[in-house]
Amino acid sequence: MNRAGRARSTLAVVVLGVLALGCGDGSPEEGNAAVGWQVRDTLWIGAVDGEGPEVFGSVVALTADSDGRIYVFDGRAHELRVFGPDGSFISRFGRRGGGPGEFQHVIGMSVTPGGSLWLIDGANARYTVLRGDDVATYTRGVGVYTVPWVGGHSDGYLHDVIMVPGGPSREALVRVNAEGAVIDTVAVPADQIETPRVGPIQLPLPYAPRQIRAFDPGGALWFAMSHEYKLYKIGLRGDTLRVMGREVEPRPLSATESDSVSQHIRALRERFQVEVREGLIPRTAPLLRQVTVADDGAVWVTRADPPPGSPSGTRFDVFGRDGHLVGEVNVVFPLALRLVQAGQIYGVARDELGVERVFRARIEHGR
Repeated sequence: MNRAGRARSTLAVVVLGVLALGCGDGSPEEGNAAVGWQVRDTLWIGAVDGEGPEVFGSVVALTADSDGRIYVFDGRAHELRVFGPDGSFISRFGRRGGGPGEFQHVIGMSVTPGGSLWLIDGANARYTVLRGDDVATYTRGVGVYTVPWVGGHSDGYLHDVIMVPGGPSREALVRVNAEGAVIDTVAVPADQIETPRVGPIQLPLPYAPRQIRAFDPGGALWFAMSHEYKLYKIGLRGDTLRVMGREVEPRPLSATESDSVSQHIRALRERFQVEVREGLIPRTAPLLRQVTVADDGAVWVTRADPPPGSPSGTRFDVFGRDGHLVGEVNVVFPLALRLVQAGQIYGVARDELGVERVFRARIEHGR
C-alpha cells in the first residue's frame, strides 16, 4: 500500500522510578518519582512500492526544523526529500556525483536556528548548505570518515567530529562558523577497544563491545560503552561534567548468538588468516545501542535488547537534565531514533519486509 499519512494507535509506555547515577562525581542518588507519559503515533511517511518520493531506499539522515518540516536523505537515491509537518511532500534536491548539488555519502544533517540546512557529505569531504534557494559548499576535513555521524549545531556553530590525518583512527571535534571556516579544534577521547584487524582495518566481532557517542546541543559530547550501563558527559575542554547510569546485569549470549560469533571467527580465519584470541570473544550481550540527546537536554538511551514481551520492539530509557531516570518508553516495532525536538521523537522504522518508513510521535507528559 502506497501512503504517507497518519496512524492513530497509542504506543505502549512504561514509566518507572529507579536508582540512577545523577551526580557529577558519579555517586548514586534515588531518582524522583516519574510522571506518566503517553507517546502517540502521529505520523508515518513511507510506502512499500511505487515511484513516489515517499518510497525510501535507505534513509541515512533525518532531521526537522522549528516549523515542523521533515528532511529525509535517501542514501540510495543520493537525494534530499522535504516533507511538511503533515507528511505532505514539498520538494527534492540532489543526485549522485561530486559537482554542485551532488552527493556521494551524506552521513548527517543539521538545521541552524535560522533555518539553514547543513548536509555533511563524508565521501565528498564537504558541507552543502541550503539557505532558502541559495546553495553553498565548504570543505570538510579529508575524505575519510566514520559513521554514525556525531555533531550538530550549538551557539551558532556547527560542531563536527572528523578524522585527523596522519594518525591511527584519531578524531577531533571542530567548530565551524556560518561561512564554513573552522574556528577551533578539540581532541576527542579515543576508545581503547581491542578488535581483530588486518593492518589498519578493524574487523569487530558480532556482539563485541563498542564505543557509543552522541552530541549534546548544549555544547558537549556523551560517551558510553555498549556493554556497561554508564554514560559520561564530556565538555569541550575535556572535563567530565556528569556520570549517570543504571544497575543492569549483563545477559549471557544465547546459543544462537554465540554460534553467530563462532561462524564469524571461522570466516575471519579462512578469508584473512586472522586468529582471534580468547579474550576478544564476547560472552555477554550489549546493554546499550544508541544515545540521543534532546533539544531540552534530556538523554534518550536505546537499549540493545527489546522490551519484555515484544521481541520486535524497541526500548528507551529517558534521563532528565539532572541525570535522574524519569521513565522508560517502549514501542512495539524496530525504531532507530534520530531526533528528539519540541516534544516529538523522529526516527526510522523498518517492517518485517525491510521497508523503511519515517516515524514521528508526540510525547505527552502526564500530570
